[in-house]
Amino acid sequence: MVYLSRGACQSSIKYLLLFKLLWHFESIEAHSAAMLDLRNRILPSNFLSEFPGEAAFCFWLQHPEPSSRPTTR
Repeated sequence: MVYLSRGACQSSIKYLLLFKLLWHFESIEAHSAAMLDLRNRILPSNFLSEFPGEAAFCFWLQHPEPSSRPTTR
């Protein structure tokens, strides 16, 4: 499980949920490794090829510059 800091944006949670809903993990170890990679905005290459639009949206939700992330406005 990835632990988010107190100041983590809601988009971080949406990013994790979207990824976990779409991706199948072969093992607990694979899940743990993927969650660690997500902290650095690294998605599995198969995810990028199978879900290119969703991957782009995940990257947008986790943009390094918070002002560049989507808002509800």
